[in-house]
Parts: sequence; structure tokens; C-alpha cells
Amino acid sequence: MSWTTEQEEIILDLMMTEPAHQGVMLATLKSGKNKKHFSLKSDRSIISKARQLSYEALAGGWYAPLPKPAPKEKKPTKAELRAAMFARKPKMDPKIRGRLATQEMVKIAKEKLAARAAAAEKSKATKNADKTKKGENSSETA
Repeated sequence: MSWTTEQEEIILDLMMTEPAHQGVMLATLKSGKNKKHFSLKSDRSIISKARQLSYEALAGGWYAPLPKPAPKEKKPTKAELRAAMFARKPKMDPKIRGRLATQEMVKIAKEKLAARAAAAEKSKATKNADKTKKGENSSETA
């Protein structure tokens, strides 16, 4: 679909009022009296058209800057999700913790985790050494 001059004028007028960010601009365009003009347009196409109009306006001497991108919401990391998952689970009660079989399993689990952490550190050190070696080789050939 092509853009009408009426749609372009609505975008330009909105950019001249300097909305806080692109999210506000898109919400304004897709709601209220403007809804009929922009309901079939994607957010990307509206931003693209706004960028083009902003360049043309600024080059022609009109102040219509493209708003900054909308702030991205912070997503929890996998480690945070995992910590929350374990926090929701009940801990071992003292009766189960006191069993010899359970103590042995806990000991084995801690040993495995320690070995895994040591292997990860060794791998990381090897990767860094390889990167350093590659950097030295490339400077020698240059």
C-alpha cells in the first residue's frame, strides 16, 4: 500500500510535537481519529516512513526529528529465572538431610558441580590462549 499525503502530513505534524519515543508515536497514530489511516500499516513501515519524512523535513529547514526508539523492557536472565524456580521449591527437611544416603548424594552432586566449574574455567583459559595466539600470528604475517 502506498502512502497518501494526508497520512504523511499526520506523521509530520506528530513528529513536530516531539513525542517521547517511537512507541508513543506509534500508539498515537494507531488510536483515536488517526486509527482509520494507520490500522493496516505495520509499525516498521510507519517508522520507516517517519524516518524518511524526518530527513526530508530537516533538509528542507523544518524541525521534525524522528523520536528515539522505545525503551526495551528488561527480560529476566536464565540465571534469574532458575534462581526464582529454586526459591519456589521447598528445601530438604532435616529428617531427609540426616540420612546417610542423602548425604552421599549431596557430596557427589557437589563434587560434580565443582568438576564442571573447573572444566569451564579450563575451557575459558584455553579459548583466551587461542585468541592471543591467533592475534600474535596475524601480526607476524603482516
